[in-house]
Amino acid sequence: MAEFYKVDDEVLEIAKDVMRYHPDLNGSRIVFVFRDKAQKLHGSIVLGAAQKVSEKYKVHFPYDFLITLALDQWQNMSDVGKKAVVDHELCHCTLTERGWGIRDHDIEEFREVVERHGLYKSDLMAFAMAVKEAPIRDMFRDGSIKVVIDTVDEFPEKAVA
Repeated sequence: MAEFYKVDDEVLEIAKDVMRYHPDLNGSRIVFVFRDKAQKLHGSIVLGAAQKVSEKYKVHFPYDFLITLALDQWQNMSDVGKKAVVDHELCHCTLTERGWGIRDHDIEEFREVVERHGLYKSDLMAFAMAVKEAPIRDMFRDGSIKVVIDTVDEFPEKAVA
């Protein structure tokens, strides 16, 4: 059974810093917790998860969103990785016409489909342009997750992740 812990001040400071990218969340109530060990979803490690707190739980839990971070992964993350994960989870939190809600990822696609058919949709093209402009950084301090790009000059036509 998973154990949950109060986050440290580092998480709160990072969240305050990256909130500048999320002005739509002004007025929201967000709480962060650590989960002792990362979950796996479809074979991938889940570094964090954002949830909207349902109305029935707000009676006892006065928050709009709950963001859970995997403590075992957090402890090995670089500063860049920590900021990226908190920013990523905050991107899921959004204000809709009906109130607070959870936003899906911008793209849903398989690497193999892009390898076979290219950037066939506008959302993929926009994402590829953002990737092309983004710096490459290590997520973890020990460099356990690496990104290798064949040749940046040829991107986005051919890349290896």
